[in-house]
Amino acid sequence: MSDLFWTSVPNFPSYEISSTGVLMRRGEGDIRPSTYENGDLRWEMEEYEWKFRGPCWRVMLWSFYLGGENGMEPIFLDGDRTNHGLDNLEFTEIDRKSGDYRVVRWVQQGRYRRFDRRIGQRIMVNETGIVYNSIQEVADAVGGQKSNVSACLHGRLKSHRGKTFSYV
Repeated sequence: MSDLFWTSVPNFPSYEISSTGVLMRRGEGDIRPSTYENGDLRWEMEEYEWKFRGPCWRVMLWSFYLGGENGMEPIFLDGDRTNHGLDNLEFTEIDRKSGDYRVVRWVQQGRYRRFDRRIGQRIMVNETGIVYNSIQEVADAVGGQKSNVSACLHGRLKSHRGKTFSYV
């Protein structure tokens, strides 16, 4: 995400956070985070009776992701635990069936990201080997229709737009 934008932090209305991970109290400027022993950054925020003292990524989760839960953990894509920008964060949760952590998919809705927990499988375009997260993504990529991609996956059509598809 290359756009820089700001949004308010839930439960802390006088604080705003940017998509690059900069926290600001309105009228007071940027707030400098402190460092945990593991290298992660944390902020301390106070608002009336609310008080928060915790990792910066949790504030990013609250502020930019809809449907986030307390059991989620971040993956820092570049390996730098001090880079809390949206482009660097991906979130995982425990899979109830296997007990392993799995990456939670999301869809963009304006400046927010909504977690997509609908049951579904990833789909591969057999000719190119590219894997997509949804039937709609496949349809957009091949320039076709979602219903025809689904028909190919379920054996009602042999191909669509010269491509064949399979679940991964």
